[in-house]
Amino acid sequence: MVTKMDIKAANFREYGDVEDYCVSGDNMADTPGVREEGGYPGEEEEEMDVFAQLEQKEKDLRLAAELGKALLEKNEELEIKNGQIIEEFAQKMEELEQEKYELFLRLEKKESEYENTIKELQYDISQLREELQSHQQQGSTRVKESSMAIRELTLQNERLTEDMRVATLREEELEAENQTLREKISARSSSMHAHVGQLEHLQQEINELRSKRQELEKRHSIVLEEKHALTCSLEESQERILMLEKSKRDVEQTVQNQERDLLELQENNVQLQAQLHHMSTNLVTSSHPSKTQSLSLFSEISQMSPDHISPVTSPDSSKTFLHDSDTSGGSFLADLMEEDEYECDDDDIYLTSPISQLPLHSTLSDSQFLENFQYSSQLYHEDKEVMEESQVCLDGEDLVSVSELSKHISDLKDDLRGAQGDLDRLKQEMTIRDSQLEQKTQELKNLTGKLSLQHDALSAVQQERDRYHSTLLREGCMTEHEIVQQARQERDFAIEKKNKMEIQLAESKFELSSLSDQLMEAIQQKMALSQELEQWQSDMERLFDVHIEKTFQNDSNRQEVCQELKKSMQGMRKSKSAINFSTYH
Repeated sequence: MVTKMDIKAANFREYGDVEDYCVSGDNMADTPGVREEGGYPGEEEEEMDVFAQLEQKEKDLRLAAELGKALLEKNEELEIKNGQIIEEFAQKMEELEQEKYELFLRLEKKESEYENTIKELQYDISQLREELQSHQQQGSTRVKESSMAIRELTLQNERLTEDMRVATLREEELEAENQTLREKISARSSSMHAHVGQLEHLQQEINELRSKRQELEKRHSIVLEEKHALTCSLEESQERILMLEKSKRDVEQTVQNQERDLLELQENNVQLQAQLHHMSTNLVTSSHPSKTQSLSLFSEISQMSPDHISPVTSPDSSKTFLHDSDTSGGSFLADLMEEDEYECDDDDIYLTSPISQLPLHSTLSDSQFLENFQYSSQLYHEDKEVMEESQVCLDGEDLVSVSELSKHISDLKDDLRGAQGDLDRLKQEMTIRDSQLEQKTQELKNLTGKLSLQHDALSAVQQERDRYHSTLLREGCMTEHEIVQQARQERDFAIEKKNKMEIQLAESKFELSSLSDQLMEAIQQKMALSQELEQWQSDMERLFDVHIEKTFQNDSNRQEVCQELKKSMQGMRKSKSAINFSTYH
């Protein structure tokens, strides 16, 4: 029995191609009666069908071979045709190259012909110009001959008058000739009168131009005066800028004073920290009020006026005297420490704000500035640590008062930052205004240069007019019509040039007025900015004064504390001034 797998293996070995094997497999799947081993009794018929299919496949292969051969022949024919087409294309390209070369030769020939024609035309133009010059010379000679003829006629008239006295017979003929000559003379005299009138009209126009020139010179002097006034205003603005720089230096000095105060307050903070540590140890070891009263200065202050020292938290009546003194002393210490923290924060803000980055003409070097900045930041962190330790020692009510006071101080810090930001913005606007002012002054210089150029051009026009007038006086041999035409042309040209100069002068005056207005506006804005800066400085000073007064307004012993602080501050200032003097020199 032949199985289905044996048939598939035989087909694969016979065809040796996967595609033919797949096609034969499909045909075998379509033929009925093929089963597995141990199938049905019609297996011999199935084998016959398989052989028939194999024969059919062989026929198909023969047909495919014939078709491939035909396709190869067709491909050879197409290659032959492609070679013919390539040869034809090459021939056509050679023909086109030849035509291109012929066209190039024709183009060169045409260009040479065109150049020859241009040379011929230029030669003709030169000949025509020579002929025109010769005709002009002939015309001038004819004019001279006509003038000579007129002179000869006048001489002849004189001779005829003398002959009239001698010969009375020819009196009628001489009278007729005399009449004709009189008519000619009258026509000549009328034309001369018209020419004189035109010359008078030109003289009037020249006088008008002179008057306008004087007006322009007056305007120029006015513009120079305005320029002088603007320069004066510019100098005033520069003086104001110097005053502002001086005020900035004063602000820098105040900041340095604040740094000195900060150092003094930090020393006081160290002392208060020691006292706070001593008081906290005593509070832990003992709970009796009499012991706490005799240990520290703050407990004595709390016994004297506990309600005045702690303005934020008021103790209840049910609490003990020990708790009153403890809370009052703690709130006072919290006030001082929060004030010290506020001063440190202000100093840090000043050092890190963009205002400190502006050039304030400081005499400190970079290394000294960095040392001061590092020292102030170290003190600030130490003050922070002291505050954290002091807040741990305080009770709940003191923490509430400290939080409220810190909130108030943070609000003041925000106001101070906003004011510093406004100052930075105002300084930036001032720098922008200064640059705009310099630009306006440069434009003003350019306009004055243009005005001087226009004045030079006007003087050149006047010189040209005088030259034309002198040429007119010299060329008396020209005919009256030519003289009148030339005078009219020169008059029209002068009027047109005068109108252009007036338009340019009006434009320059308008630009000058606009620039002066802009300059005045910039000066006014700069004045307003300087006033705002002064107002800001006064507000800052008042804010510092109010803050210091608020920190000590509820203290009964404020005068004593202030005197002690002033003494310590004076000592610190003297020591720091000596140190600064030694570092500077």
